Amino acid sequence: TNEESFLLQKFMRSAIGTNNIDTSGRYSYEGLTEGLKESLGYPAMTNSIKGIRGADVILALRSDLRETHPLVKTEVIIALIRNRAKLITANNYKTWLDEKAHLSLIYRPGTEVALINGIIHVILEEGLEDRNFISSQTVGLGKMKKIVALYDPTTVEKITGVSSELIISSARMYAQGEKSTILISTGLGLRGDEVRLAQAAANLALITGNVGRESTGVNILGEKNNSQGVIDMGLTPEYFPGYQRVTDSAARKKFELAWEVNLSPDTGFNALEILRKAEEGKIKALYLVGENPVVTYPDRNQTLRALDALDYLVAQDLFLSETAKHANVVLPAICFAEKEGTFTSIERRVQRLHKALDPQGKARSDFDIILSLSHQMGYQMDYISPTQVIQEISRLVPLYAGITYERLGDKGIQWPCVSTESLGSKLLYEDGFPIGKAKLIPVYYEPLGGDSEKEFPMVLITVHSLFHSGSFSLRSPGLNELCPEGFAELNAQDAHHLKINSADMVTIKSPKGEIKVRSKITDRTPPGRVLIPYHFDHLMVNLLTEKDHPLTRISVVKA
Repeated sequence: TNEESFLLQKFMRSAIGTNNIDTSGRYSYEGLTEGLKESLGYPAMTNSIKGIRGADVILALRSDLRETHPLVKTEVIIALIRNRAKLITANNYKTWLDEKAHLSLIYRPGTEVALINGIIHVILEEGLEDRNFISSQTVGLGKMKKIVALYDPTTVEKITGVSSELIISSARMYAQGEKSTILISTGLGLRGDEVRLAQAAANLALITGNVGRESTGVNILGEKNNSQGVIDMGLTPEYFPGYQRVTDSAARKKFELAWEVNLSPDTGFNALEILRKAEEGKIKALYLVGENPVVTYPDRNQTLRALDALDYLVAQDLFLSETAKHANVVLPAICFAEKEGTFTSIERRVQRLHKALDPQGKARSDFDIILSLSHQMGYQMDYISPTQVIQEISRLVPLYAGITYERLGDKGIQWPCVSTESLGSKLLYEDGFPIGKAKLIPVYYEPLGGDSEKEFPMVLITVHSLFHSGSFSLRSPGLNELCPEGFAELNAQDAHHLKINSADMVTIKSPKGEIKVRSKITDRTPPGRVLIPYHFDHLMVNLLTEKDHPLTRISVVKA
């Protein structure tokens, strides 16, 4: 919950004395929201989910909505049927939404920034931009134009594999919509240059005036129910709660006075750096709360080496996960249905969580565990209930200043909610930008690189599954009956060349390792790409991936 996330970062900063704090959201969600923060002012989705149904044009970028966000998919379908909206899908493999799309762009993995720059190039070249909005609401057009001038449709076709005709058609369709909106999905399996991707998307929305109005904007779709909340609450190495930088002396003084402790002025290590420092022997102890990096983080072997190098590992979780099996101490926690608090959804909506079940056995809430640990460490946090924590959050976090349990009701409130008189903010930037004017930030496309195409001729794409998230779902008999295992999905052309039939066991190798998995022949996978869901712990797909290289090249042979 938000309250437990707030307590966790407060415990680490006040009792332990470190800013070495992070979440798995770092891999995708925080990069995208940070990009939006630099461009627009707030690190979050600009609009509301329900507003999607009112859009005229929807650009669904890197989004397999039927698998990841079924409710958002429903809003898209409503827009198509009721509003006769036009849909542009852009992904590196075919999705269910492609069947509904007016234009479907299948691009090479990691080339999203080049594709968006190409669309912007066409809009500016053909004079389809909103000049009044650009002149009154933005800065930086000149520098951005110099960069996008390099991304003409012919050049972008060579980079992305998307035809210049489709790029031109997409640019015209998006720019000519009265209300055009952008959807971008995130998740541990989706990694690239997320900050630049968000900034490029913001540039596209800004030059067409599609910010600050209903059913427009750039909408980041987080993977987890509280992806937004944990970042809002400061579970990052660079921010206190409310995106107040730890290096800002005024912000630091505010929290020092509230918590009656001296706080570190130094930005901490992120999750990747923490594991790297642990492997090097420079970090001796690690406290994991609800994280299972052995299964979910890239480069499984490096993660295992880092954990084995620690002097002490504490795992706090609902289950004895693969990571918890390596811990010196396991603290059994309870699930969402057994506690009180709040979550913040992808549309910035703070919502109440009510206890439905009594905890079983010796398991305790993260709230109780963290308070007990802090007491044992000599830093007393005298909270009796989550109510007191949300009250402290409202005092210290301006975005949450008007949030109280009583005001949330059944529907919640969307931040910013700056006072108890405020009804919250369904729409961001309706009255301008908190940074003055929005920034059109020049964004270069940088190839992700990779290993030898001769030795590893194919590209691995880790994908989501509708039925599994990798946490609760793998322990559900019903869901396991519906979807008992993951497959390596290959294009029929590649399968024929490799003499692989559907359901054959195949060996997949990368420079980091190899796995064996059953094959599935499908038409949604373009030639040269292999799709594998990353949620199944038994597949150990992260034996193939690297932490520093989002693009994973592989070879595939029949086992």
